[in-house]
Amino acid sequence: MNKPLQTIPSYYYTDPDYYRIDKEKILYRTWQFVGHVSDIPTPGGFFTVNIADESLIVARDEQEVLHAFYNVCRHRAHRVATGQGTCQRFVCPYHAWSYSLDGSLVVAPKTEEVAGFDKGAVKLREVRLEIFCGLIFVNLDDGAIPMIDEFPGLSEEILDAKPSLPGMHLVHEDHIAHACNWKVSVENFSECYHCPVAHRWVVTNIWSANAYQINIDNNVVRHFSERLNDRTTHGDLHIWFMWPNLAIEMYPIHRCISVRHFDPRGPRDTMYSYLWYADQNLSQDKVDEVIELAKTYPDTNGAEDAAIVASVQQGLESRAYDVGQLVVTPSVTPQSEHGVAHFQSMYLDAISG
Repeated sequence: MNKPLQTIPSYYYTDPDYYRIDKEKILYRTWQFVGHVSDIPTPGGFFTVNIADESLIVARDEQEVLHAFYNVCRHRAHRVATGQGTCQRFVCPYHAWSYSLDGSLVVAPKTEEVAGFDKGAVKLREVRLEIFCGLIFVNLDDGAIPMIDEFPGLSEEILDAKPSLPGMHLVHEDHIAHACNWKVSVENFSECYHCPVAHRWVVTNIWSANAYQINIDNNVVRHFSERLNDRTTHGDLHIWFMWPNLAIEMYPIHRCISVRHFDPRGPRDTMYSYLWYADQNLSQDKVDEVIELAKTYPDTNGAEDAAIVASVQQGLESRAYDVGQLVVTPSVTPQSEHGVAHFQSMYLDAISG
């Protein structure tokens, strides 16, 4: 009889040194979700965002091209921008060095008196940016392979299921703090073994826990379940989890899109974001139905998951726990943990590379 598959050791979730490794080996080397194209639809629009400890600016220039930059002035390292909004240029509040929307330095007071200073050679440091099915991703690794190669065939698959995704608009969002390491949040999402126990409302009202399916394909894990009623109107649950910390869900309420983002904020802190998008041509009464369902999550699945992952993190901190046993059956079932085992295998490969 084969030995049961063990989890990775608890120190991967509790040791601050491993969070530093996670940043350098994973978060700063993978494609990270930062928004939807509708977040900055016009030239001059921008927002700031963090990838772990790195602050970035995402902006649309006068030619409507999207850019991402490190939010660091090239003079004395002050933050260049905060929040979101519209502007014609970014002006550093420290010494008024000013940058165009494509990152070029346009004003640097008194530098005309500095021999040899070449304003044209100074630019905000740019970050790789790609648009994938209307979603904006960045990658801090200048040598990262394009998303089309990282996730072959996935954009076509998603757009075949939901062609309107690039033109959808945000109708509701929630951000729920998870008092745990980001991997705990992702692993909780990666299985439905806990769904009949912990998520009774959703599995008795929206989709079936017994019909839940998981299909593992390297950087993408697909989840599926049938809606419990009125499948013709609303469709079924389709989820594409993209390594390492994003899920795109076509949710069975008027086939809306729910983006789930597991945003690492520290060794024991994660922000779990629920972003709900509806079709532009969906009638307001149907949009209201999407919003009504979305608003149930903070008090149902959202609260349940937050309590689960906080308790797991507390258990990982205990001297009584080192490794656990995963429920990995000979074949993938609705209540097995193949998704967790796959994530942990991907994780170990990433930090050892």
